[in-house]
Amino acid sequence: MGFKGGLPAEVAAMCERCPSIFALIVPPSEVTACREKLTVKGSAQHQALEAIEKFIRGGE
Repeated sequence: MGFKGGLPAEVAAMCERCPSIFALIVPPSEVTACREKLTVKGSAQHQALEAIEKFIRGGE
């Protein structure tokens, strides 16, 4: 990834609580493709986004 020394502690803690976040942490070179896939229902990225939204709403 692009984090020197690993993920920031706050991000790592959130990822442990909601592993779907990992699916959306991509290298800068893949951001555009990942954003496009977020809009494709059924894609891994879209499913991760839905899981994250559910987690944020408290419905993990």
